Amino acid sequence: ESEIVILPDTADRSPTDRDVLYADASGQMLWKAPSPESPPVITKLRAQKQQREAEENLRLLYVALTRARCWLIVAGHGKATKEGAWHKIVAEGMARLDTTPTPLGLRHQSATWPDPIPLAPTHSVGEPAPEDWMFLQTEHPAMADPVLSPSDLGGSKALPGALGEDSDAAKARGTALHVLLQHLPDHPRAQWPQVAAGLLGDGFADLYDQAHALLTDPALQPIFATGLSEVALTTPWGDQRLLGTIDRLIVQPSHVLAVDFKSNRTVPATASVVPEGILRQMGAYQQMLEQLYTRPIHLAILWTQTGSLMTLDPDMLRAALGRATTNGVANP
Repeated sequence: ESEIVILPDTADRSPTDRDVLYADASGQMLWKAPSPESPPVITKLRAQKQQREAEENLRLLYVALTRARCWLIVAGHGKATKEGAWHKIVAEGMARLDTTPTPLGLRHQSATWPDPIPLAPTHSVGEPAPEDWMFLQTEHPAMADPVLSPSDLGGSKALPGALGEDSDAAKARGTALHVLLQHLPDHPRAQWPQVAAGLLGDGFADLYDQAHALLTDPALQPIFATGLSEVALTTPWGDQRLLGTIDRLIVQPSHVLAVDFKSNRTVPATASVVPEGILRQMGAYQQMLEQLYTRPIHLAILWTQTGSLMTLDPDMLRAALGRATTNGVANP
């Protein structure tokens, strides 16, 4: 993720099918023939392949559109008339929203943006030459505080002996489950299978059952039935700045509850043996929330493997945050 994301090349494309052989449902390999000469079996396989590619194209577009925290710019050169062109898809979506014409195209915004600062006119022939003082050097402005993620404060994220939990595949599955837990509650339950298929495709189909079990667990309804999802926060931390996203935030008149989803396959038996890296992350969330709210702050982890909710001691989290490091150097 980033504050600003630019998709620079989203116009029409003409992908080339370089496959020489197609495999039918039984695994038998068939020579691909040119479209006008293809027998029905090849025509059907070609259409199925194009459908899979179209679905993958939409999944990739979803990922691209959700990487920007503040500002997403979708651009392209040439025409955008084909059904799979990202620019065309986004333009059709923009047509259903409140947009503002700008010199660069349409803009949709959900917050107040400042007016652009006009550029100073450049010197041209016939005008007075710029004064010498215009070229005097000024002091560099103060640099912004370094930004840290609560998940990058050092320490292990898995219990000793837990194998494979830091692998790319394990992280991908955890991210996919997070996506389901974030978006499914926003839709009627009858539509969940369809929504899940649109979000993840067939690659993580088995995760739907796990997400469904968590979302329908009566003990977890207070978490999923109320509150906010994927809440981005940023606050100072010494001479640096923390920037993180809380999976679920429930704000009540008497307290605030922040819940982080963890998909570790090996779940700690008690809060006292939660991996150090997770404690530091949760300690950072606690420190951030304490700057925003005057009411009591509670932190908890939802272990998705077991569906158990584990509350964490505030003093333990403060101690863990005190041990936090970045690049091996202790921080405030």
